[in-house]
Amino acid sequence: MAKWFGRILYIFFALLIVVLIEFFFGGIVEIQKSLYASDYLMGAVNEDDSYNIFDGMAYYNAPYNYYYSTDKIKTLDGAESYDTTGEDIDPKYQIKLGVYPFVSAEKAPGYDIYRDGFYIVLEHSHEDVMYYSFEITAHHTGDPEKENVTLNDVTKHTIWKNVNGFLANNQVPYTLRITNYNLYRENQDGFGGIYEYDIEYINVYAHITGEEEKVFIYRITSGEDVYGGEPLVSHETLNLTAETYNLSKTFANPEVPTAEEKQALNLVDKFQPVDLKEYRSVYFVVYGIYFVILLLIPYFMFFHRTVKKLIRNGRPEKATNGLPENYTPREQIFSDIDEEELKKKDKK
Repeated sequence: MAKWFGRILYIFFALLIVVLIEFFFGGIVEIQKSLYASDYLMGAVNEDDSYNIFDGMAYYNAPYNYYYSTDKIKTLDGAESYDTTGEDIDPKYQIKLGVYPFVSAEKAPGYDIYRDGFYIVLEHSHEDVMYYSFEITAHHTGDPEKENVTLNDVTKHTIWKNVNGFLANNQVPYTLRITNYNLYRENQDGFGGIYEYDIEYINVYAHITGEEEKVFIYRITSGEDVYGGEPLVSHETLNLTAETYNLSKTFANPEVPTAEEKQALNLVDKFQPVDLKEYRSVYFVVYGIYFVILLLIPYFMFFHRTVKKLIRNGRPEKATNGLPENYTPREQIFSDIDEEELKKKDKK
């Protein structure tokens, strides 16, 4: 019983490894892309003047066929950034954010949705702030009820000023990347059309070094009624609708944007196309893991003894230690065993 219990546990363990590789990490190609991006981004450190945010975005975009636009999405009042540096609040809580749209030539794995979205870029921050977390609320443009979809996972929707963001959730330092498929929910499948979203409001929280509680420093809304919490600053200037950042639908072929289409939107294709050949070792590592956990170990756990027995049965000389079944040993000429003792044993 204990043996079979252990085997069942192993099956769950093996399936868990496969699920982690194929779904959590996205499979071999996604792992290769992540390694490619990390080669540059892992060199970024906090307050390192040699790190260029936009090169970081371009380098990350390259293996995923993303193209960010150098044209900012302006606020509703025409400003270039969402800015609280002029507000009468503690400088520690002042912030400035720019928003850049990006398009994708690929659909998200497992979704019939292009990865169009936007980068929120940190343009001003205070040195005491370790990172910023975001709460982003939107609705599907085809939803008549405008049901809210909210992103507020601190482990995912944050802006770090060092490589921690990339290590935790594949975010480029000093940026937060939001795509359409982040906002996808299964109940939206009946709305028809393409998957697009209008952003209703964004809440920003500062996480100060040495302080346990986060501080609600900024709320940006599109004019919708928002309830809950009291931010230090609130602006009704949010301009993030499907029309401002879903750009791939304007291409004749979203999977292959032309040079003219890229130029018209000022899309950056620096570092593209990429060559992932130097990351071929990922294939050997992943398939090696699969061979061991799905074939080699199960063979010895479930089949080795049976196979060994079948082989022995098919080869009689193995089953009888190499001796014929009718073999009779010859009488010993020399023996230390007393003949009388042998007779007594025979009688017994």
